[in-house]
Amino acid sequence: MDSPFDSLLNSLQSESTESKFRQLISNVIMINSTEILNMVKGRLKYGEGVNGGKIGTYKSNEYAVFKNKQNPLAGFGNVDLFLTGELTDNITVRRKGDRMEIISTDEKYSKIANKYGAYQFGLTDEQMQEFLKECYYVALESLINKTYGK
Repeated sequence: MDSPFDSLLNSLQSESTESKFRQLISNVIMINSTEILNMVKGRLKYGEGVNGGKIGTYKSNEYAVFKNKQNPLAGFGNVDLFLTGELTDNITVRRKGDRMEIISTDEKYSKIANKYGAYQFGLTDEQMQEFLKECYYVALESLINKTYGK
């Protein structure tokens, strides 16, 4: 006699279940995209790069003084990708085929993404692992509930 775990594992191995699980994970990510965006905005406010360290430093001392008055959280001379707020206010998570991407719909996004890297608008590895762990937990719980009728 199969245990409940055997039944769940067998259902997870079917191709349609794998596809449904991927779709479920995608939906969970989209539903929780506000959390992603808050993590990105918080990191950018402190001038923290996605790969650790700072995003960069300003070449002009005058501009560094101006930016430090505007946002001292990034530290003097450190790039924070904030000026008018439009760039970060317009950050969004969107589906692109079977992938997700974080972009800004602000007109300055392309120029800034080219200069500092579009990856700066993403999550750090640690943030991504923690977020995905939560998503997988929610998706697996949903799958178990659907399989065993809770």
